[in-house]
Amino acid sequence: MFQRTIVVGIILLAVAVTPSFAQTTTPTTTPMTGIDLACMQLAVERRDNAILLAFGNKTAAVQTALTQRRDALKSAWGETSPRQRRRLRASAWTSYRELLIDAAQDYRQASRTTWGQFKASARTCRVPSNESGVDVSSSGNDQGL
Repeated sequence: MFQRTIVVGIILLAVAVTPSFAQTTTPTTTPMTGIDLACMQLAVERRDNAILLAFGNKTAAVQTALTQRRDALKSAWGETSPRQRRRLRASAWTSYRELLIDAAQDYRQASRTTWGQFKASARTCRVPSNESGVDVSSSGNDQGL
């Protein structure tokens, strides 16, 4: 009788443990909340790819601004007239500042648009606001890039 109890116990343990090891695929929705996990993974990927693209565009714009500033200042310092040299240098710095402002504004706008699309996607993926709070409230972190 004792051996039979041990065998039955082992069989019950094996049956209870087997389903947790047998599951090799990740469900696409959580059973308790109905959140579409695959949808959220795609939303995160799209958001961050868009932020990466916007940041790359900003970086390229800043590099262009620096190149133009360098060339304009180098040319200005080649002028023999102090008045003309001052005017050209001031113009170079003004153009540079405007290009930096444009790059920053373009990035901010792209970031805001991207985060707005992400928030809409989170709603489509059926993520409750208490679940998406960390992702959504962290949008300000990208503004400082």
